[in-house]
Amino acid sequence: MRTHITILGWLLIVLHGIDVLLGLLLFLMFSGGAAATAAGGGGAGVAAFLGGIGLFLGGILAIIGLPGVIVGWGILKQAQWARIGGVIMSVLTLFHFPIGTAIGAYGLYVLFNPETTAIFEGRFSSQPY
Repeated sequence: MRTHITILGWLLIVLHGIDVLLGLLLFLMFSGGAAATAAGGGGAGVAAFLGGIGLFLGGILAIIGLPGVIVGWGILKQAQWARIGGVIMSVLTLFHFPIGTAIGAYGLYVLFNPETTAIFEGRFSSQPY
């Protein structure tokens, strides 16, 4: 089950890391458009509007993606809090059809497994006594 935990952690990091990167890219694109508008004499108001939209939309994507990256990292480290966070992120990821749905279902399968619960609570040892 440890392999499944590692796979789930990386899946969450990659899936939500894409959201963070898209947010940054969106911010940069709108900021570049704002700079080009201001340099071309399009007016400071239009440039400020474009920059504000880029900041807002990019920020929203980054804010949505960042918790998934943090939870994925916690799952890799098998932190106790990350199991509950992973369940929440898996449920929210179910709505990102079709890839997110598959990852969310896989996450729920992994995180509700009794062996996974024992691992995250520190009750599971892979070494025989």
